[in-house]
Amino acid sequence: MHILQRVAVLAGIAAMFSGVLGCSQRGPEGGADPPPLGVSGAPIEFEAERPVEVLPLRGRTPASQNLLVNGDFSGEDGQPLQGWEVVDGTSAGVEPTGLEGARALAISESAEAAVVRQVVELVEGARYWLRGYVRTENIEGGARFVVLAPGHPGVFHEAGTEARGDTWWSPVSMEFEALLPEIEVQLTVDASPSGSGKAYFDAVELLRLDEPVPPNLLRNGSFEAPTFSEHWRKVEQFRVEPSTEAVHGTRSLKATVRSDTDLDVYQWVAVIPGETYRLSGMVKTQGASGPVQLEVRDAQRGWRGFIHSGEPIMESPDWIYLSTTFTVPSGTEALAVFLRRPPGEESEAGEVWFDGYRMSPTRN
Repeated sequence: MHILQRVAVLAGIAAMFSGVLGCSQRGPEGGADPPPLGVSGAPIEFEAERPVEVLPLRGRTPASQNLLVNGDFSGEDGQPLQGWEVVDGTSAGVEPTGLEGARALAISESAEAAVVRQVVELVEGARYWLRGYVRTENIEGGARFVVLAPGHPGVFHEAGTEARGDTWWSPVSMEFEALLPEIEVQLTVDASPSGSGKAYFDAVELLRLDEPVPPNLLRNGSFEAPTFSEHWRKVEQFRVEPSTEAVHGTRSLKATVRSDTDLDVYQWVAVIPGETYRLSGMVKTQGASGPVQLEVRDAQRGWRGFIHSGEPIMESPDWIYLSTTFTVPSGTEALAVFLRRPPGEESEAGEVWFDGYRMSPTRN
């Protein structure tokens, strides 16, 4: 359907939509289990063979040089760890044991997770490829690459090895979409109370893939507009206000709810039947325990026509990532996109913050 026709569909359903939303039967409620980590890239079992496998781009084209500073740990001016930060309690240094006799980062195993990290600015919505090599020496835990939001505990993506003991240089890579304009790349060795080994990292690269950034179909998804009612709506009476506690930009949306409040913040989005979309963003709570989740419904027929709910989180005092992927069924040309916390026995009064929401068509 032509985009102008889809806009006309939205205009035509606006008047009748509140009646659909107000229906006493609200459809299936989300489960109470916390969401799994947003893992992108399965762990790789490494074999201790001497030949080093080359990391191909699998037909993808990089649109940038390495975005990481000093990814080969050669350093400049006597600073082999230039660009990297060694987290307190981590024992790490550069040793001449890298690929082809070059330098490599060596991280020692300890009772706590050992981390060396670097913060990188990215283009939100663009796709990136993080790749490198890992070798282990007498370790009991695993070694991995982790991508997360600086200062926030929710892991977005990780890839690595669970191998124990000694392994030769093996490739580790993962592809991901930038959820925020800034990420933290961590090179991590898992905690091991009795471990005394080392993991080595070398030739670590972060490349932007030469692919167009899909549009964000949500308007004011980061709540930077002066008023909440600009593009967003709510069904029940609860207080919403802008907040400076933001993870994306300078503002977020703060909702104050009672235990019996059905927190329904929504907007309408025109979609294409058969297309697959990803809906994602950040949330945190204070006191307002209960399943906070993402939900989409058919804009004309409500949940009777189509409903999809993402995995909920019960509560989180820190910003945490929510994400769900769904395919639009035949006959649905517009959706109501919800940020939701339904009432229930597990729901309590408190506050919920939302920030940085995107809805975009996915790519294979």
